[in-house]
Amino acid sequence: MITNYKYQMKKYHSNESYMHKYSKQLLGLWLSTIFLSVWVEHPFYLDGFLYLRPDIVCLTEDGIDTIFEVVNKNDVSYDKIMKYRIYQNENNYEFNIIKIDSNYILQQIKKPEILNCVYIDIWNYEFKLINIKL
Repeated sequence: MITNYKYQMKKYHSNESYMHKYSKQLLGLWLSTIFLSVWVEHPFYLDGFLYLRPDIVCLTEDGIDTIFEVVNKNDVSYDKIMKYRIYQNENNYEFNIIKIDSNYILQQIKKPEILNCVYIDIWNYEFKLINIKL
């Protein structure tokens, strides 16, 4: 049983596809083997108001380390990238933002040894292919 994995469904996602929903759950389980804690759909607040709801938040002993955005039909929008930038700037905090395709996740036969992802540099608006070892 995995104790550091938290999944919460919210009503606002009534239009979320099963592909997106289940790929987030599966990726969360995989990531829970390399991070201290993994949260799915964890809200971020700014000035007391809901500001962002990343797909997956990965934590280490130092706090938030990496955010994963699972993409299906729509890529991570420029607006969302700018929101991450503002959130990091306002909170004087830095974390990695990585996107991964839901098709890639669900096409796996078993837990992969390496995840093929895209690192998003929110400060320079650049994208870089990376591999993450599980």
